Amino acid sequence: MYANQFSLFGLKMVAVLVILTAIGLSHGAESTEGPDERGGRVATQIESEIEEDSRFGPVWSRGMVWYQVFPERFANGNPGNDPVQARSTTVLWDQPFDEPTIEEIERAWILSAGEPLRFWFDPGQAGGAIANVIFQRRYGGDLQGVLEHLDVLQELGVEGIYICPVFTSTSLHKYDAADQRHIDPTLGHPGEISTIGGIGVVEASTVGDPSDESTWDWTPADVWFVETFIPAVHERGMKIILDGVWNHVGRDHWAFDDVIKHGRASKYADWFEAEFDDYWGSGQLIGWKSWNGKNGDLPVFRQTETGDLAPGPKAHMMAVTRRWMDPNGDGDPSDGIDGWRLDVANEIGRPFWKDWRLLVKELNPEALIVGEIWFDGREYFDGTAFDAQMNYPMAYAVADWLSIGHMKGDARSLVARLREVYSHDLETDLSQLNLMSSHDTERLASLMHNDHQRSFDNGAHPWRDSETYDRDTVSDDALVRALVAYMLMVANPGASMIYNGDEFGMVGADDPDDRHPINPEHFSSGGVDSRSRWFRDEVRWIMGLNRDPGFGELIRFGDAEWEASEDGAGVRVTRWIGDRALVVSIGPCGIVWREGGDGNAGGLISEVNHRFERGESCWGVDLRLVEWPE
Repeated sequence: MYANQFSLFGLKMVAVLVILTAIGLSHGAESTEGPDERGGRVATQIESEIEEDSRFGPVWSRGMVWYQVFPERFANGNPGNDPVQARSTTVLWDQPFDEPTIEEIERAWILSAGEPLRFWFDPGQAGGAIANVIFQRRYGGDLQGVLEHLDVLQELGVEGIYICPVFTSTSLHKYDAADQRHIDPTLGHPGEISTIGGIGVVEASTVGDPSDESTWDWTPADVWFVETFIPAVHERGMKIILDGVWNHVGRDHWAFDDVIKHGRASKYADWFEAEFDDYWGSGQLIGWKSWNGKNGDLPVFRQTETGDLAPGPKAHMMAVTRRWMDPNGDGDPSDGIDGWRLDVANEIGRPFWKDWRLLVKELNPEALIVGEIWFDGREYFDGTAFDAQMNYPMAYAVADWLSIGHMKGDARSLVARLREVYSHDLETDLSQLNLMSSHDTERLASLMHNDHQRSFDNGAHPWRDSETYDRDTVSDDALVRALVAYMLMVANPGASMIYNGDEFGMVGADDPDDRHPINPEHFSSGGVDSRSRWFRDEVRWIMGLNRDPGFGELIRFGDAEWEASEDGAGVRVTRWIGDRALVVSIGPCGIVWREGGDGNAGGLISEVNHRFERGESCWGVDLRLVEWPE
């Protein structure tokens, strides 16, 4: 709620309570209208009338449904491009996650013997043998697998896909880029890869001009991504944003590799926070700043005293941005991606983001910029940095209410926190990337199941916390509360994001346990059993509400206010535009809501009543579309 609108809302809220009291709040009432069953984005009259403001994200991003893809574990659409690398072992898709193969153990031991400072092998560590090999394991997921499932995702209600890094890297997560000029061939090559050693390290001398993308070549994976994958997404009316990692790269990155080889004499020596041997005069590289610790695997780019990236890497990141937003360089961005999710966004200074945003919006004024920020990102929403953030602050509040917080079950505390979470400009809040889980956290079902008191993204390590954390099972009640979390996420302002696999109620502790390969039967049959199919069907219903002919506009564009039920067990979210309001009441079945008024102040337009019910657990959702009284 925004301060200058509070008094007006208070008067209207009284009217809504009058209306709701008059028409009743039984969970068992008959629905008169349901969500639109059609797939794809539905352009609305309100959307077409909204005037763009360069400070805010594009109108299309407001209230939409995103799906986060972790490519290596999503689906294997092309076994021919499976990784063949000296540092990793590719296993069958159905290889049990906790069972290391003999080949994996042998490879891990050899790597630790050859590079003990970079790789380790300690059978006595928490997790045992699997902990020594899991980060070098590959299952072979790729973008071809994503392409094959676009229709399945659209049927789920997905309107945009956010894909974790896809640029060349030998790791499974690819946040340690070796070359951001190219799509990793193990993710995008349309043919076969058979070269032992896999990708290899690019020689800096072959790169061309790092600041001029027109001097770079196009690989088969690049061409497939631009000419096949992006058009397939856009043809379905869907959007695509990529993960931009501009803060650091991997040790195999062509520029850092050149510094390793040539030390201070490298033309890229000033790209990094590096130390060279001056004592003996060799100029060799002897140390560097890394995101994961001194001399680690993620060397960071040097920043100036003002917080800008150093000129070399800055120019290169600008060129990389141009390459994927306007691949053919003709000034028409329709052949490029629709925006970026920015990794560790708060670790790069504001001068860089100001210039980078200007470039992005010049290339495509309709592009979306989302920062990975784990705290309230309001300082970045002034039109000089990001349009929105990954809305972890919302996840903290909802997780505490439904599962892990000391205020569990206290909707009054939840209301106070949500009012603070959504206290930015309305246009910003409508584009926020609401989420309950991601590749960096435990899965949603496991978050609900392990409901002992702890903080978000803590106490969920698959091995170190094994005595208190159950990573293998999930109760019916936890699945019901997971659906409640999704329902509240959609009822709140902003876009909603599903982490791949969570739509089936998959279990998983924190990294690496949240990155199990998804069983193909989930996609082919809508779930591997009746329980997962039921869960997915409920998620589909929730995610379809933003396309409901009566509710959709209010979910996408409406202002918001929150209140707790009279007994403090449930929460009510009211979204409104002009003289119409959508009132979403969420709580355990049999909840008591505050009464008031004589029931003659307005009228009900439509209603939907729904239950999330499994076993002995039951939560109800009432959606009422009402008209404000004159």
